[in-house]
Amino acid sequence: MKNLVFYFCGLLLTSCSSSTILLNSLNKTKAPLYYLHDTPKKDCDRTTTISISEFSNNQLPTTTTVEKINRKIIPLIFYNYEEVNLGVKLGKSSLNQDYNNFFKYALNTESKRTGCFSLTDSVSSADFSLQIKYDTCFANSKYQMKSTTIFILLFYGTTYEESGSPAYSKLRFSAELKRGEDVIFTKNYLADRVQPFISNNYKDINKLRSDFLVNMAESLSLNTKDCIELLIQDINDNINN
Repeated sequence: MKNLVFYFCGLLLTSCSSSTILLNSLNKTKAPLYYLHDTPKKDCDRTTTISISEFSNNQLPTTTTVEKINRKIIPLIFYNYEEVNLGVKLGKSSLNQDYNNFFKYALNTESKRTGCFSLTDSVSSADFSLQIKYDTCFANSKYQMKSTTIFILLFYGTTYEESGSPAYSKLRFSAELKRGEDVIFTKNYLADRVQPFISNNYKDINKLRSDFLVNMAESLSLNTKDCIELLIQDINDNINN
């Protein structure tokens, strides 16, 4: 009977601290943002110059957060099942670089591959100016912790498992290209993505949690790539016309 009392006390404490345990583990990891340079290089005139006149701060929260969504318990005499579902929101604190800097770097690098223009820091001498303002920028996912316990007389055996869900990310921003005071075009760009995550066959829980975080950052990175490629194509079309 003493073993059962200790078990249920431990079960209660574990459930109450599950979000804190996961958050502390995620805070030990910095997920990378990366840009996949796989578009064919374009050979064109790049004498036209564009400066970024304004770049608003992104909407990512400052820190990564973990919140308990729900908890399921099936308490029986010889069998007990507990499931805790957690919602995770990616924050700036979990990224290995500032997202704004990453976006600017990705835009500059991609423009050298497929843009028929050159980005410049000189606002006064640039042929065009580009203004970018974020509307939405986030990456979320769900994480699950579950345990099964079988009781045999005064003894019990427990199995424990953690798993992550696919990441959902969304990026939306507006871009305005101007020549002097004349607006050349204004357009909204949107990309949302469900990034698959396979969480079975993990023997190391810390590795699972780290890869789970990286998957959210990867989803946001790919959204950034999709939007930047569209933006550069639109700039090419408008300055050539």
